[in-house]
Amino acid sequence: MTNNNRLLLGTSLLLATLLTGCGDKDKPVGSQVLASVNGKEITVLQLNYLLAQQNGLPPAQQKSKQQLLDQLVDQEVLVQKADELKLDRNPNVLQALEFSRRQVLAQAAATQEMGLPMEPSDEQLKAFYSAHPDRFAQRQIFTLANFLIPVDALSEAAMAALDKASDAEQLRAILKAQGYSFSENQSEVPAEKLPDTLLDKLVSIKLGDIVQLRQGQQVLLIQLAQRTPSPISFDKAKPQLQNLVKQSQLREQAEQKMVQLRQAAKVEYRQRFEDAAPAAKPQAAETAATPAGSEHMEQGLKGLQ
Repeated sequence: MTNNNRLLLGTSLLLATLLTGCGDKDKPVGSQVLASVNGKEITVLQLNYLLAQQNGLPPAQQKSKQQLLDQLVDQEVLVQKADELKLDRNPNVLQALEFSRRQVLAQAAATQEMGLPMEPSDEQLKAFYSAHPDRFAQRQIFTLANFLIPVDALSEAAMAALDKASDAEQLRAILKAQGYSFSENQSEVPAEKLPDTLLDKLVSIKLGDIVQLRQGQQVLLIQLAQRTPSPISFDKAKPQLQNLVKQSQLREQAEQKMVQLRQAAKVEYRQRFEDAAPAAKPQAAETAATPAGSEHMEQGLKGLQ
């Protein structure tokens, strides 16, 4: 579990605890007490909830029971401090609590409405395998030089100079000459760890070419140093294919069900907003646009840093 996931999980549990704070005096029936903080008990039910969140994670990312119990203790310390500071009366906290409650309810409704996807057939798996050669039959491992620059955008002079960089040393020299501060590293990333948008770029550009990605108020320059063929056979890829096809089925079911639910509901917009215009494509470096809400892209970028 990444640091971001830990923070998100801890925050969610803090919000959930604040939501149910009025019932803290009532001890859960039939629950085994594992620890207490200033007299407030932490039970096996709470630990089991965290254990269930680890289902599906690789063993290396899973925490032990003691680590999770320590996390619950730390959380309770913070919850008690929040109570002491009366943070549950803060307007921003109240809004966050309400939004968190709505998210949980919406997710529960979506899960119940969609149900579980059917086990994909071999024909479906083979079709998915054939439709994504860059991830399987023609899979490659990419050696990348990554430069993270704390600016909103590069100057035109820097963009023009970057077009002449053929390796990391030249790229580094150009950034220094242009007066940019930056952090850098080199990574080897297999195709399946990359978001689709970035993978499509890396399989088509030449060695030494640069892909530029905007990440908040930072610019990430990814220079392709090497591509190493590393194909995966259908039999070896089968477990991964089963997960991917199931995810695809779930997305399709979710989209179809959402259309049905919206058609059945009376939705009235009092105000609508225009979609943001797409940013102009830079001339010197290729740009991979990040779709709004694209978790795959966000995870892909984090994996490169």
